[in-house]
Amino acid sequence: MDRRKNPRKMVTRPLEVRDLNRGVALGHLADVGLDGLMLLCPEAVPANRVYSLALDLPGELEGTQAEFGAESLWAETSLEPGRYWVGFHIIDISPQNQERLRQLVALF
Repeated sequence: MDRRKNPRKMVTRPLEVRDLNRGVALGHLADVGLDGLMLLCPEAVPANRVYSLALDLPGELEGTQAEFGAESLWAETSLEPGRYWVGFHIIDISPQNQERLRQLVALF
């Protein structure tokens, strides 16, 4: 049973998500909702860790990125070797970045 308050939208173009603390790409957005997201990552991401993330936005949206705090909830191996699905819950986001995220969700 899906316990999400907000539905997720499948992302249809490559959008990179970066770990701001380490200054590295964490993965690419697979789906997104107003309170969470799933990434396809090249490395396993431990569960129950808090990250400061930056999501690159497509050019038609205001701003070049959205920044927010998110907690990794789970990770599992994908069918693609060397790739991992990772689920995140957004725990800290400014009103401006929340609006950017809302615009992104509306695109899909």
